[in-house]
Amino acid sequence: MNHIIIRDFKENDMDGSLNLYKEVSNIHSENRSDIYKKSTENLDEIYFLKIAQTENILITIAELNSEIVGLCISEIKITKNNPLLHDKKVLYINTIVVSSNHKRKGIGKKLYNGILEKAKSLNIDKIELVVWDFNTSAISFYQKLGFKIKYNVMEKEI
Repeated sequence: MNHIIIRDFKENDMDGSLNLYKEVSNIHSENRSDIYKKSTENLDEIYFLKIAQTENILITIAELNSEIVGLCISEIKITKNNPLLHDKKVLYINTIVVSSNHKRKGIGKKLYNGILEKAKSLNIDKIELVVWDFNTSAISFYQKLGFKIKYNVMEKEI
């Protein structure tokens, strides 16, 4: 396999990043159509750029042969001076996706390792994420990386 580059998002990464973001959005809408809209037409450059320019948002790219093949959108969340909770600095992974054409090639692990190194450099205490129950391959991936279930969110239609 060629050399995979893990780096920060740049504005000229927009097309490749949007394609990956749409790919993961389609997976969610196919499996949870009660929550996610099927159409990804609203995922345009303005929407994505707004995310990229939000304070405490980090967007990390995996690049292979000048092609964007992986994307992670994460957010730094800080708890401080809360009377009930310990102070902490968490990197919350909102989205992590590898192109369907490049899965099972070690790109996701390299992308995560890049995010982990960035988290360490920012003195992050822990990394958290949410994964949908239907996404069994992602659950397995995260468990192999050492993630543990923190709590369950349950729902009941009324």
